[in-house]
Amino acid sequence: MRMLRRPLASLASLAFLAFLLAGIDGRAAEPTYPTTMAELPDAVRELLVRREDGMADVGGPFSEACVRKPGTFHARLVWAEVRPDTVLVRYERGGLAGPRPYQVEFTRIGDSWSEVVQHTRLTWSGRPRVFGPAH
Repeated sequence: MRMLRRPLASLASLAFLAFLLAGIDGRAAEPTYPTTMAELPDAVRELLVRREDGMADVGGPFSEACVRKPGTFHARLVWAEVRPDTVLVRYERGGLAGPRPYQVEFTRIGDSWSEVVQHTRLTWSGRPRVFGPAH
C-alpha cells in the first residue's frame, strides 16, 4: 500500500471537490462594490437618504461647505461594500471645515436592513488643518 506524502493536501482537494459537486455557488458570498446610490439595497439607500437628505453618487457633485449649493447634495458616496447580509458605506459630508468622512454599517435582519454601527466620523490621513493666521 502506498503512503500519501501530504494527506492534508489530499483531504483539502477532496473537500473542495465535494463542495463543487454539491452545487453550491461559491461566488454568492463575494462582495460587490457599487458606485451609485441606485446599486445599494433599497432599504439601505432609503436610510441613508433620510439621514443625509439625499446623497450624490461616487464622484458626483456635492457641496463641500456648510452652505448647500443649488442642484447638489450635502453628502456624497465614497465607497460601499455589499455582502449578502451586511453593507458597509463610507461617505463624505460637507461642513464648516470642509468635507468630512463618515462610515456606517447595516445588517440584514430577516427581510429588512438595520443600522448596526451608527455613522462614525473618520479622520483623514495627512497633515492637520490649520485655522487662523500661521505662526
